[in-house]
Amino acid sequence: MEIPHTFNETGQSRLDKPPWSLRDIILGASIPVLFIILVYGVFQLDEIRFRPWLLSPLFFCLNLLLDLSLLIYPLYLYKKRNLSSLFGPPLTHSVFKEFLKSVLILLLISLPIGLIMVCIEMILKTELAKPELYRYFPNNILLLLFVFFGFTLAPVCEEVFFRGFLYNALKTHTPVIVAILIQGVFFGILHYPDLVNVFATFLLGIALAIVYEKRKTLISAIFVHGMKNAIVLIPILIVALQNIHFPAANWDEAKMHPVWFKSSPLTEIEKQKDGMQQWQYAIDTWGSKGSRNWKREANAFNSVCIWFPEDRTACAKARLGIVSIYHYYLSDYRRAIIEADNLLSEYPEQKEQCALALAQKGWAYYLLWDFKNSRLAFTKVVHEFREYQNALEMAENGIAGLDFLK
Repeated sequence: MEIPHTFNETGQSRLDKPPWSLRDIILGASIPVLFIILVYGVFQLDEIRFRPWLLSPLFFCLNLLLDLSLLIYPLYLYKKRNLSSLFGPPLTHSVFKEFLKSVLILLLISLPIGLIMVCIEMILKTELAKPELYRYFPNNILLLLFVFFGFTLAPVCEEVFFRGFLYNALKTHTPVIVAILIQGVFFGILHYPDLVNVFATFLLGIALAIVYEKRKTLISAIFVHGMKNAIVLIPILIVALQNIHFPAANWDEAKMHPVWFKSSPLTEIEKQKDGMQQWQYAIDTWGSKGSRNWKREANAFNSVCIWFPEDRTACAKARLGIVSIYHYYLSDYRRAIIEADNLLSEYPEQKEQCALALAQKGWAYYLLWDFKNSRLAFTKVVHEFREYQNALEMAENGIAGLDFLK
């Protein structure tokens, strides 16, 4: 039997009888909760933890599965309940005009949310966590896809689910304000990296529900959501494109520097007073505290050894930085190993840097599936550099992984 679904003179959707059962709501609300449990549970498994090459594709696939689930479940219910429209009544003007209005709406909701979060950060004396996708997708095509989906596919799927389904369903059983708050809670939970971000996303979820309620169409909420995500994700996309690098395919190629790595300092690198300041300048300008342009940072580290060769500590730290860039951010494990060997041979008295370079060398071999050389590097760290805790922990975790994979 078809459930009548009409629009009144104001364009507001009207259902002659509530089509949403509590079972529909409970099953739907369980999707984001189960996803969070699944992600955190899966990534705690030794089968995954000791196979780091699975992290990026698994994380990407799980997020894609979530987006599809958020989209398919409401569409299935709408078809099952014979509801005529998920997006609301047709627009009385062009989609472009709705987009322009959404830009203004985004500005209006971003200001109060931003002010609230600044006040919370000041009270808690903490900084809102920044996206760390680089850590999960180093120099990986999946990063580009993940970021692109983040402001295209994800806003559509999440708005269809949270505002199109969950908010509308809750509204048939609870007062509007309660429905707004509950859907905001679940929207926040889905974006959990820490409690501060959950609260920020909760506020955004409330704002998007109000936008949907006032505009009477999901299209507006999708535009606002997509633009909000784009503001955060497009800079990450730009950085990812800047950092695209093709790892050495063999050891002969690895012995040669890539074309972007220069033998003399780049013109944009400013010379500092001493080696340690030059090393810190590289990090602050292009590294983890700067623009995250790893290629520029590697060249800046190289300038330390060109300009201040007498400062062996600074040079060793700079060489270790290059090892880390190849290893963690560019996924060029062969070059990471060669740079680690160079550090070990040139600066043997710099024990801490040697220990860390040797531990990273072990993990680079591990990621190349060369488990024999990986164990040799880890074992040397354990036997010769036990006083350096960070390197020792890396080596012990590596040995645990090797033992697990036996």
